[in-house]
Amino acid sequence: MLCKTSLCCAVFLCAAALPVSNANIASRRKSNTRTLQEKLGTRLSVFNTGTKPMVNVLVGLAFKYHLPLGLQYVDEAAVHRKLHLKLSNPTLIEALEETVRKLPEYKLDVAGGVVQIYSPKARAEPSNLLNARIRNFEVDGVDPHQASADLGCSLARKVNPRIICFRSIVPGQWGALRITLHMRNARVYEIIDAIAAQTRGAIWTVLVPPNETSSLGKDLWHIYPPNPAFRQTAIERLQTLFPSATPGDVGNQ
Repeated sequence: MLCKTSLCCAVFLCAAALPVSNANIASRRKSNTRTLQEKLGTRLSVFNTGTKPMVNVLVGLAFKYHLPLGLQYVDEAAVHRKLHLKLSNPTLIEALEETVRKLPEYKLDVAGGVVQIYSPKARAEPSNLLNARIRNFEVDGVDPHQASADLGCSLARKVNPRIICFRSIVPGQWGALRITLHMRNARVYEIIDAIAAQTRGAIWTVLVPPNETSSLGKDLWHIYPPNPAFRQTAIERLQTLFPSATPGDVGNQ
């Protein structure tokens, strides 16, 4: 968690410690032998969103197919608007593209080994801290949560060089996976994408609404292991950003 104080910043990465079965581990290893392009070319016999909103659909597909995916922007429509989309025999990338096309504010790119879901307007906003550039970011052989926490501290120190950053990490969720990155003058979202790409299946999401991306008062993002047990947690954390709306009502009056 990134604190508002000028002198102390603590980063806590404390997602629930969920059990990982041997079957889940075997499935993830098998899926991760496929390239991202191979995964995106997967043919779906029927794709039907029903009344699910965009966030539920994208997060569900990412966890089901072990897609490294970054959900860099989330607004009320993405959390609550019903999609009513049905496609026959699409590829996975076609299903993703048609889902995102339902909300004109959003765009989908595949770059750097990650499916990027973002708002061009938000990406061009100088005050958005996900767009901040980190002059030098290096991690060697660390857990993905550790890499994410280190990035949080780098961002906090960029905003306020006087900050002293403390990290608290829940170990074990990533097994033996380790991340090594050496990036120069990269934007925060690019570094998170690079972390996700090395996992070959993690999903990361923003954790604040659009009007709070310029503040360090809360965690700005979270990276989830490619374990389906985290799917509902990821969706529910995004739903809490807009609790006042009735699911399905936004944009459907």
